[in-house]
Amino acid sequence: MSRTLRHFPRTSLLATIISLLIMISSMPDGYARTTYLAGGEIDQLSKAEGGFSYSINYSFFPFQGSDPERISLIAADGTQLEPTSSKYFFTLSDLSLADLQSKVTGTWTFIEEKPTSEIFHYEFTLPDISSDNFPEIPVITSPSEGAVVTSPFNLEWILPSGNQPRGLLSRRSFGTYSSIDLTGRGSATVSFELPQGITEQSISLEIGQAPGDNSLPFAVTPVTPGADSRFETRFLSVHSLTAPLNLIARVPEPTSLALALGMVTLLCSRRSQMEIL
Repeated sequence: MSRTLRHFPRTSLLATIISLLIMISSMPDGYARTTYLAGGEIDQLSKAEGGFSYSINYSFFPFQGSDPERISLIAADGTQLEPTSSKYFFTLSDLSLADLQSKVTGTWTFIEEKPTSEIFHYEFTLPDISSDNFPEIPVITSPSEGAVVTSPFNLEWILPSGNQPRGLLSRRSFGTYSSIDLTGRGSATVSFELPQGITEQSISLEIGQAPGDNSLPFAVTPVTPGADSRFETRFLSVHSLTAPLNLIARVPEPTSLALALGMVTLLCSRRSQMEIL
């Protein structure tokens, strides 16, 4: 059985090798294609005086490959979102519903500047958004505004429609540590610790329903030739939160029994030390 050998021109092979070497040498040290974890949230925030304000929060976090030199994000109406505490997080806040709709609906632009100074553009499109996209806002029934609470305390809420609430979404500003344990739909146990030496402090709490199906999926696609970054996209979660519930957190005074037990423990300890001596 005969074999047919195919001969490739040596000049073509040499040219291919040279092209590959040039491409590799032009890459920065440690270069690897960037993969971003992309997602965010749109919040409907209840105001104490009534009505709502809205905010948009986005993150494009490079969790694999080379970090970009800089990224920027442009909303559907051309508004450029500024990075917050990190160059990978963007926010627009204190928006009306009309502002939110004009900025969200349509095509967004993600701009990536590589360490090589190359700039690449990507796009994604978001659908229309209306007040119907936001879940029902709970009403906190306990504790009441301005109440004094100690740790732990019970948090209870209902939905005005009478429907069974979903899981709890919370934002809080509590001393040095806090946790919320769901004890059932419509109730939770809240624990907190205050900074050392502080016995009383103002705290605040906002709650809402877990987003469930209220989310906006999106997919990022390259626009600029050569744009090679990948995006592990999730979705924009849509939240509705109560107005802040302001409370007074207090560390309870030691009871007479606790003081007595402490004194007994101290005396026993001293007696044991004397017997050893």
